[in-house]
Amino acid sequence: MTDIAMVDTRFNLIPTLHYIAAKPEQTLADIQSLDDESWQVSRQEHRNFGHNQRVIWFRTQLKKSHPLDAPIFLRVDYPHHDYIDLYLQQGDQTLAHFEAGDERSFSSRPIEHRTFLAPVEIPTSEVVDVYLRIQTSGLMMVPIELITQVEAVKDESVLLLFVGLYFGVIIIMLIYNTFIYTSLRDSTYLYYLMYVAAVAAQQFTLFGFGFQYLWLEPAVVSNNFMIMFTSGLMETSAVLFVIKFIRLRRMRSRFDRTAGYSLLAGSLAMLCASFFMNFATFITVVNILGLVGVGCGLYIGVKGWLMGFKAARLFATAWFIYLMFIGWYLLDSMGAIDSTTYGTYAIAIGSAIELSLLSFAFADRMNQEKELRLHTQNTLINVQRAMNEDLDSKVKQRTRALEEANRKLEYLSTTDGLTGLFNRRHFDEEYERLYKESINNKQPLAVLMIDVDHFKRLNDEYGHAFGDRCLIRAGELIRQVLSSPYDICARYGGEEFIIALPRVNHSHARQVAESLRYAFSNTIVSDGRVAASMTISVGLAFAMPTDINQREVLLKNADNYLYQAKNNGRNQVAIAS
Repeated sequence: MTDIAMVDTRFNLIPTLHYIAAKPEQTLADIQSLDDESWQVSRQEHRNFGHNQRVIWFRTQLKKSHPLDAPIFLRVDYPHHDYIDLYLQQGDQTLAHFEAGDERSFSSRPIEHRTFLAPVEIPTSEVVDVYLRIQTSGLMMVPIELITQVEAVKDESVLLLFVGLYFGVIIIMLIYNTFIYTSLRDSTYLYYLMYVAAVAAQQFTLFGFGFQYLWLEPAVVSNNFMIMFTSGLMETSAVLFVIKFIRLRRMRSRFDRTAGYSLLAGSLAMLCASFFMNFATFITVVNILGLVGVGCGLYIGVKGWLMGFKAARLFATAWFIYLMFIGWYLLDSMGAIDSTTYGTYAIAIGSAIELSLLSFAFADRMNQEKELRLHTQNTLINVQRAMNEDLDSKVKQRTRALEEANRKLEYLSTTDGLTGLFNRRHFDEEYERLYKESINNKQPLAVLMIDVDHFKRLNDEYGHAFGDRCLIRAGELIRQVLSSPYDICARYGGEEFIIALPRVNHSHARQVAESLRYAFSNTIVSDGRVAASMTISVGLAFAMPTDINQREVLLKNADNYLYQAKNNGRNQVAIAS
């Protein structure tokens, strides 16, 4: 029994469920009349019950020990069940009945959402029986959980971000390759555009947005039909694209041509079959055909790679990665591995990577063809090139000399000549940049102000040359302790040094400070004649920046803590308690 009043954000109901396979005509009363031995206990944590065309009833009990601060919802986070019915029962009394499914009108859902989401409202201190009936002709994926409204909105926001990024990549590739097709009039790009558009249509349907925003009524267009149609269209356009890309008709063996055109015929047959074939049978066949097709794409890519076709490297890599994600998805859908949200969207992730790599393969092929044209042109201009080589060589030498001089000048302008660390002017520029980034990224920032203890005495006793050696060694120790590429350190003046640590928490910043102090205290500086130990005092200030005008305050705090460390006896780290 689950107390919904104890649900903070979400609670997985699957381990608490009992379930039973039933006939479609059996009603709630029939199910309630069954004895407890008829029910199976769900001891699995994963959400996949495999391909099952029967009706499955799920049962559990809920109670509410005290009034809720926020509404609780029951969610079945999978958008492609044909029929879903949720009953909240107290004995023979039905407290609530909610229905959904993509074979019903979208408006019949209790909440207009792409997945099933229903409010759980039960009397306080009462026990309620929950019965959930699911009937589907596809995958019986049942991620059933209790979730708060805030958490549900958060989940949907994360998904919409992922979907936005995914379709953003798709749209960019469509626009980019449309411009290329318009310029080159190469039909290969047209087939690629068809493939990208088909993938986008299929994923739009699989995410559940098609049924939510376009075909709201199954009487007009069935969601199952759209899944079948877009899947067949995607495979057909993919095969057409591959045939055109690898120039199957002109450059391949008889076996390759037979396999390629047979695969095209099978894809076209599946596209036509989407208008009349049973959904479960279609999905099984199209998954097998898709797996074979991707395997053929991998074979063709590897073969082209071995034959020296440069673009085939990316081509083979794209299909290999897509094959891995398809395998992941199929294992997930068959229940062979524990089902996860990532497994559900494996096809989307794999297709985005595959389409991107194929686009790069296109660019690689264009470069290869361009190189061939340039080679022909170069043959005609060898004489002119020979005349200009001497002049080009001199220009390049002068350019390299100028670039090297500019690099040295830039290095000298930003670096302390003695320690090799940044100078104070460059630190101020970098510190302002880090402060702005910390504000924009809502990340903490720590500043360490460091002073070498009794440095004047070292200078007076051993001379300025030895003092310079101590400062050089101090710069080396600071560089050795700092490990993050985002950290910046500088000589701030005399024997003072400063470090800015972005993206660190309070304890990590203190650990860095203590590591520096320990490294200095265990170091002996020697010039061969005399040797001396060297310690430091460190002031550590930490903040979560919100206002760029307050950046000097953080430096001032670090300086104050430095003086506190010196006043307390030196060789220590001072920090806000």
